[in-house]
Amino acid sequence: MEIPRPKSLRELVSENRDSRKPVIDGLLRPGETLNIIAPPGTGKSRLALALAVSVAAGIPWIGRRCERGKVLVVSTDLSERMLTERMSRELERLRPGDREAALANIDLLDMSRAERLSAPIERCLNLADAKGYSLIVVDSLNGLTADEAGTERRGEALAVHDAIDGFAAEKNCAFVLVQHKTTERTADIIDDLASAWTAIAADSNLVLLPATGNDECRFCVTTRSFDDAPLQTLRRALWRMLRAK
Repeated sequence: MEIPRPKSLRELVSENRDSRKPVIDGLLRPGETLNIIAPPGTGKSRLALALAVSVAAGIPWIGRRCERGKVLVVSTDLSERMLTERMSRELERLRPGDREAALANIDLLDMSRAERLSAPIERCLNLADAKGYSLIVVDSLNGLTADEAGTERRGEALAVHDAIDGFAAEKNCAFVLVQHKTTERTADIIDDLASAWTAIAADSNLVLLPATGNDECRFCVTTRSFDDAPLQTLRRALWRMLRAK
């Protein structure tokens, strides 16, 4: 392996000035990945689809500014018809001009019948390479977290995450990965963000978990490369959005 030469801070700042403009302010930059992790029925798919619409239209997502760009939504759970119905509900909330921008900038890929875990990722990476998406939303990576894939499929799960990391860095494309997490240790999950299931391929994590009441939810938002100070505002905005569903 050839050892690279040291670079000055001036060089690095200059090289990264334009490429690091956030896709979602305070949460996600090009080349990075955001995990949305929660048990089924918590509202994570709605958050992800609303995020896709916001980036496509260039409008704020739960109070966070989004940079307009092409978006690919890959569904491994919902059929094309069901996904279209859900996306249409999100579009109804927009002003006419924003709606038109979202319609022009979002592509949907139905991979709900894929037999192999890695097939949706391989397909979306091939498409993304050809069409220049700034954001890819995968809903969901159920079964692709390393601790839930099982011994026989763990290698495949890790390979998929490695492929996402490599593509994101090479093509300067951001990813949002929706992941189911069913557990009886609700009170402990928020304290386990350093464990393998959130550490893989994640620059930011948004975790939603039911709390004690039927209509209550706990949130944890972490990010590696942004200031954590504004995240409390994001937690309040998440709470308002999910209560409104």
